[in-house]
Amino acid sequence: MQNLKFACLSILALPATALAEIDPYGLSLEELMNIPVTVSSRKALAQRKTPGIVTVISAEEIRYSGARDLIDVLRQVPGMDFRVTVNNGISLGMRGHIGSDGRVLMLVDGIEVNEHRYGGANFGQGFPVEQIARIEIIRGSALALYGGTALLGVINIISKSAEELDGVHAGAGLGYANSGAKSREYASVMVGSGVDGPVKLTAMAHMGRALRSDRTYQDVNGATFNMANANAIRPGFFNMGLQAGNFSARYLHEDSQVNDRDGSANNIRPADFKNFYYSDSLLIQPRYEANERVTLTPSVLYQQENPRKTVKTDGTVSSETTVGRLQVKLPVAWEVNSDWHLAGGMEYLGEDYRGVVRPFPLRQLPYSSAEVVSLYGEALSRNDWGDITASARLDQHSHAGPLRAERLGYTRIMGDWHVKLMGSYARRAPSIESYASKPSPLLVKPESARTWEMETGYRIDADSQLTVNFFDISTFDTLVNLNMQTVHTRGVEAEYKIRKDWGYADVAYSHYNAAGTDTNFVKVMQDPYATAVLDNSMNLAFPAHKLTANLHYKLSGGLSINPSLVYLGPRWGFVAPDLGDGGTLKHFGSSPLVNVALNWENAVTKGLDLTLALYNALNKEVDFISPMNSYHAPLPGMSREVVLQAQYKF
Repeated sequence: MQNLKFACLSILALPATALAEIDPYGLSLEELMNIPVTVSSRKALAQRKTPGIVTVISAEEIRYSGARDLIDVLRQVPGMDFRVTVNNGISLGMRGHIGSDGRVLMLVDGIEVNEHRYGGANFGQGFPVEQIARIEIIRGSALALYGGTALLGVINIISKSAEELDGVHAGAGLGYANSGAKSREYASVMVGSGVDGPVKLTAMAHMGRALRSDRTYQDVNGATFNMANANAIRPGFFNMGLQAGNFSARYLHEDSQVNDRDGSANNIRPADFKNFYYSDSLLIQPRYEANERVTLTPSVLYQQENPRKTVKTDGTVSSETTVGRLQVKLPVAWEVNSDWHLAGGMEYLGEDYRGVVRPFPLRQLPYSSAEVVSLYGEALSRNDWGDITASARLDQHSHAGPLRAERLGYTRIMGDWHVKLMGSYARRAPSIESYASKPSPLLVKPESARTWEMETGYRIDADSQLTVNFFDISTFDTLVNLNMQTVHTRGVEAEYKIRKDWGYADVAYSHYNAAGTDTNFVKVMQDPYATAVLDNSMNLAFPAHKLTANLHYKLSGGLSINPSLVYLGPRWGFVAPDLGDGGTLKHFGSSPLVNVALNWENAVTKGLDLTLALYNALNKEVDFISPMNSYHAPLPGMSREVVLQAQYKF
């Protein structure tokens, strides 16, 4: 695999670009909703037609909001919230379910960026949001389309193209927290060239330093430390791409450091441990058009990563693993006629996992590598009475055996109304760490999910729309350290969007109920061995109710005001102190997060954009809570923070 990596890298002597995206500026809401998305089907379809609960976030919305990171962006999405993992890590929750550990797939320009030790994606001061052209999100299982880690949803990030950059952009940001501590600083550069030529190139780099919080962390035994002096994060990313006719290539590099004193159990560390995340990913994808109806887009993806190298205060390495991955895809799409579209193909995935330094041994050495061979297909039938999309996938996993996934969707547009009905069933293999670290492979088995969804929407006019969806999700043999029982949620999500000459606004509400969950480690109980459930309506960490609102209002002279609200309903979690018993169950009250950003386009000189933003304006204590009955106490979020960001196009 090393030889393949170097051979592939030699192709990319210069940076590159992805496919050009449609410019959203100046479009009405109706025109934006008609921009095709591909996150929920192999055929690009408008949002009202695509068979999935889909949210699309544009670069325009990200920039005006003054978002610091993906947490700021994704918290505006109904049903999504965040939780603490271990070692100063933040991960995702999806509709009341734990979204980490291989349940939500995160893509950047077609490259999976979940770390491949446990299968999760890390958030917070991580991926640079200034590089994003748009984000397509599907809430609901998409395993039949993507395999692997798409059990509960997909976050598809599309970087800015050569057309969107068309020159050199330089950016920087500086922030201070309520305590007076310097909370963040970063610098970035983005280059796009070859817009009018046969070869288009992009290169984007980002480096920075940020605090997770400036508040005080207290573990479940009552010990404390000031996070303004610890738990810093140093992200480093590089993204380059090339497109020449029907050939494209993309290279991603991450070199980030996440310090932690909170550790992974119930005792804080005497000083920061350093966790290093390294990864290199190279995607090569030619496109062949056999004729005007048949298209082949084979691809080769090679990844080499160190998911987390932990260095103790004395400089010794306490944990280090490496993962090498080779993925080959052979997809074909056939536009049969105006009524039928067929797509399918096969995939091969090989993983090589090595525990270089281990806090505990790789007990099952045959399980330190894995292979998956997949066959999949999708059919789209267009009819006067609605469109039917059927997807199926069969994986042959070297450890988990055969895994299947099916997905069926119905969509119909009736004038200003649209309706969607979706159902899916999917099984996924545990992460390679789950197999490699257990005393016996019999202790871990595949996890499955059954999902039902319905959406209806009404286009009030060309500038405003209301949508409501209902969902019912059950995961079986749920992996919480080991396979547990069922985690079940059902609920509703509603969104209203309006876009006018004065700007735009949106309001969203989401609710879930956890009745039916029988996995004690995520239920609201005094401990996992208790018999009494204190609150059946929700699971640990995630609020049953969430309300968001976002406004972009144009002033004059390129100025705009952009207030936003994320209102998190009550939550449950374990806190300190309760010596020896893993913490005390606490009911957290509602938490309103209010942000206000002032954006100035072409400030002072043409090409300079400035954003001055106030985050957590009410200075509320909003914690990231563990979703498991475990020994990790809530990790404090940032206090009130002021950040100045600047972007200049030369």
